[in-house]
Amino acid sequence: MQENFDLEVSKSLDGKDAIYSFKLSRNHVDWHSMDEVYLYSDATTSKIARTVTQKLGFSKASSSGTRLHRGYVEEATVEDKPSQTTHIVFVVHGIGQKMDQGRIIKNTA
Repeated sequence: MQENFDLEVSKSLDGKDAIYSFKLSRNHVDWHSMDEVYLYSDATTSKIARTVTQKLGFSKASSSGTRLHRGYVEEATVEDKPSQTTHIVFVVHGIGQKMDQGRIIKNTA
């Protein structure tokens, strides 16, 4: 699937200009600050819903945007440790090309 990328300054959103707008084939992302980033659908139904809700006084972000977050909700502490490993699975990529399927099934049954 081919994605198209365009970078541009977006129109005003609630009195704030988007610093950057990143256009994809079916969506676009608006950066308003380092912590305020929204993903919008460019489908016709989403555009209609966004227009109607904005005319009713709602912001573009609150009416149709999905806020994107980066990082974790809680910071890690020194006491945090990864959970105990209980299973390890080894997968050999391309093994089907080396052996036929019948022999693999016979050998693992």
